Amino acid sequence: MESIAKGMRRLQEDAAWFARAKELRLLHVTTTADLAGAALKLCVGQEYHADNKSLFLLFEEPHLLANDGWYSRSQTLRKQYTAKQQGLEKEGIRLAALRAPEKRTPPIAEFTQVLQEILYGLAAPIEGVVLVLAPTRVEPGSPFVQELRTMIQSSTLSKVRWIVIERDDLSARPLVDELRERALASEWLRDENEANKDLAALVGPPDKIAQSAEKPLGWQAPGAMPDVEPPPRVNAAPPLTDEQIREQGLSPEFVKGGGQALQKALLGAALALKQGNHTDAIRLQSVAVELCGKLKMLKEQVINTLVLGSYYLASQSRGPARKSYEQAVGLAAQHELRDQEAQGHLALGLLDAVEGQHQNAMAHYAAAAEIAEAAKSDILALEAWRTAGQLAYNLNSHDTALQSWLRGLKLAATLEPKQAKATSAAEIARGVATIFRARGNHSEAGTLDQQAFRYEHGLDPTAVVPQA
Repeated sequence: MESIAKGMRRLQEDAAWFARAKELRLLHVTTTADLAGAALKLCVGQEYHADNKSLFLLFEEPHLLANDGWYSRSQTLRKQYTAKQQGLEKEGIRLAALRAPEKRTPPIAEFTQVLQEILYGLAAPIEGVVLVLAPTRVEPGSPFVQELRTMIQSSTLSKVRWIVIERDDLSARPLVDELRERALASEWLRDENEANKDLAALVGPPDKIAQSAEKPLGWQAPGAMPDVEPPPRVNAAPPLTDEQIREQGLSPEFVKGGGQALQKALLGAALALKQGNHTDAIRLQSVAVELCGKLKMLKEQVINTLVLGSYYLASQSRGPARKSYEQAVGLAAQHELRDQEAQGHLALGLLDAVEGQHQNAMAHYAAAAEIAEAAKSDILALEAWRTAGQLAYNLNSHDTALQSWLRGLKLAATLEPKQAKATSAAEIARGVATIFRARGNHSEAGTLDQQAFRYEHGLDPTAVVPQA
């Protein structure tokens, strides 16, 4: 697809030039999370470029405030170099083996020591090392960029060159400007205009999508292009009967074109919405909902009814949006699809809140929390209790807020510290503390403030909290 291929070709050219142009010290690559893996393979693959005479070593460790990752990178460095050293020895290229590990602090000192030892041990035709740094995350405030700057400027690491691949965030991008002609910036991002063209070519015109969904479902032979009747084949086996399809655990209606029609309707609706064509987006999403019903895909029917409601909201049609959400809640309740039923109540609660109907919104959030809690979807229930409590607090109904928030805290207590950190448990604890403090319960409020700190930092419930 051209939307992806265009950026890939650009990165391929830049990475190949970096492998060839030894005066470049840094190649900075900007990409997105979904393309990062492919970008990484493309850059690391330059080790096999005809003009390359460097070892390529890859590091994906995150760089966090609590753990800068350099100790782990030291271990990775040793493992990768040793593997390459042993492999090259079979080809008659003898690189020096590494000495036994020597613990040093800070961890980056150990990393640079191992790197210097590798450089001293290189042998012809190997002339240097390229380090490919692709941290899965660089936490804001971490010294990653400064540490990288120091290593690039180090005279003892002059034979080391660097490829830095960043997903969305551009923390190391300023290094390109600092190094000027000794650095190269590249990117692999999806071209949105080309992506729209690709998608439009795949699904076809909206009218044709809607018409194809209304046609009787027929057999689609394996390997046939979409909407193309394949030519007859000599000695071809007869099409499978509906019963034979069911015996394989499949739906005859889905196999006989229903799945393809549903895919086109969903993609066509998404494309129309992206292009600001709300009429076609709603029409095609409605077609998708009807197809899900026809194909007896009940869960998907509820989910796509919720999506239809959001499409109505995007077109400023709140009445039809509410109707879609209510239909989704009713269908989900009928078929005991608890997660989807809770999501429907959340959507209705949000709609009520936008329209200023805060009492109704609070009721919907509380209903969502009850349903999610019964379905053991604890995190969803916790967030719903938090919002229900906040709405009650804003209405000066502090007793109701307290009840909702205490239900949320009860769920938070069952979560692992890392799970709780990713929720609004800390916010709930502080909300309860505020109410307790206003009622003179200062000791309990202080305990809740400490618990909020633990939730916020992913600490164990028994961890000591620093005094304010």
